[in-house]
Amino acid sequence: MWPRISIVLILIMLFGCVELYEFDVKNDTPTLVVEGYISDKSFVDTKSYPSDGRFFSIKLRYTSRVTNQHDEVAKGANVSLEDSDGNKYQYTEDSVEPGTYYLLNTSFAAQRGTEYKLNITLSDGEIYESDWERMPDSDVSPMGDICFDESEKKVYVWKSGEQEVETQKGIDLCINLPLNTNNTPIYYRWNFNATWIYIAPLSSIVDYGHKCWVTNKSYLKSYKVTVDEVGGYKNKLVYMSLYRNERTFEKMSVLITQQVLTERNYRFWEEMYEQTQRGGLFDAPPYNLDTNLKQTGGSGKKVSGYFGVVREQAKRWYFSKHDLSYYVEDYLQADCEVYYGPGRKAPECYSCLDYPKGNPTVSEPDWWEE
Repeated sequence: MWPRISIVLILIMLFGCVELYEFDVKNDTPTLVVEGYISDKSFVDTKSYPSDGRFFSIKLRYTSRVTNQHDEVAKGANVSLEDSDGNKYQYTEDSVEPGTYYLLNTSFAAQRGTEYKLNITLSDGEIYESDWERMPDSDVSPMGDICFDESEKKVYVWKSGEQEVETQKGIDLCINLPLNTNNTPIYYRWNFNATWIYIAPLSSIVDYGHKCWVTNKSYLKSYKVTVDEVGGYKNKLVYMSLYRNERTFEKMSVLITQQVLTERNYRFWEEMYEQTQRGGLFDAPPYNLDTNLKQTGGSGKKVSGYFGVVREQAKRWYFSKHDLSYYVEDYLQADCEVYYGPGRKAPECYSCLDYPKGNPTVSEPDWWEE
């Protein structure tokens, strides 16, 4: 009994990941939450970022009471898009991830000067729609170069049953913003999608599960918003801790996607970020945000979220511990050998396919650079 418990505790220490919790305002009437956007870059365009390609999607879910369960997704809805030229485009619900609807058109991209409206009919007949939206008119220069600065951050850690403040090393991911020649503000939003190599420390190079490429949507899930008046400076995007961060031991790639928003869309994401930063673990999540969505038909049911039409660019950035000015120890093999001992190794020590912090695959992405 005790050896088994010890192994479980060690597994949590070595390879445990943080579970994300979402808490909603208590409400007797569930609120529909809509998440999605379209941009001037089609699926084909995004392949050249480079990436695996991105179809536009709409995610539908209902808020619920504070429980240990995830919010209920809105399955079986009819989701479509129409434009001011009279064209209509149909979304298709994903069979693996119900409540997520994809616009499976490889060439569709939003056009400058055209307005778009999202239409949603739920399975119970309730109808929702967005306002007519269009892309910002501002001219946008090519996306600036990605950079990083070595930094430190004070964090709370538990030692000997007591909480202490510890300084840990990390990096600040940043972007060099181009000059703004519009004489008007540019409203930016950036998000991040990481892929990294994980090598099972006790595997042989000939083993099928020796080397994997891993993705995890929850890692670097945050976003950054900035309103820029002049440009021509370095703008911090996101902090990445290097404390026991094996994602950087071999090679990591981050796709940084830059969106230029309308002012109203920007204010939504700015307030969302500010409310989230103010809240604690058990505080209610952001609420009472501006939305460009409404329920039609007179029932007056609430809806949250924002359907945006944005201008988009992206760059892929690569990083490893060898890019730092100081040495970072690879602790994986030592942990596997010391903590587990002979005959008691964790599966991820032998096969990268058992790595628990993401979705591993032995197939190298087509866009990966060695």
